[in-house]
Amino acid sequence: MSGLQRAEEREWVPLTSESDIFRAFNRAVARTISRGSLNNQFGVQFTPNSPNDLETLFENLDLGWHHYRDGEGGHGATEYRPGEDGQLFGRVLAAFGVPVGDGPVTGLPDYLDVVSRRHQLTFAPEMVAVRGTEWANV
Repeated sequence: MSGLQRAEEREWVPLTSESDIFRAFNRAVARTISRGSLNNQFGVQFTPNSPNDLETLFENLDLGWHHYRDGEGGHGATEYRPGEDGQLFGRVLAAFGVPVGDGPVTGLPDYLDVVSRRHQLTFAPEMVAVRGTEWANV
């Protein structure tokens, strides 16, 4: 089965901005840009604030996830990767405009310029929420 056939089977393509899958991918793009990465082989890694941050995201896309690496001794980060079809998931994220490779994120994906305000307002807090830091006594 080709990747395109598998993506069609998962209803990841074709996408319309009114589909539930689009909304889930919109959130996944924000998460990947803010607390994740997409390598040159389209492998996706997430560094969540907690594992619960990813459960709903992966569940909505019907992706399992697995613990990849622990941040050891306060060095490094705890990382998670999507399970089945993770590389296909990464290819779809790249099509949405998630940067591939080690380069810095220099802007937001172009699709945000043409989607509804509702999708823009979903993307922004999703991206900021996982980047935020809680400060005690501030």
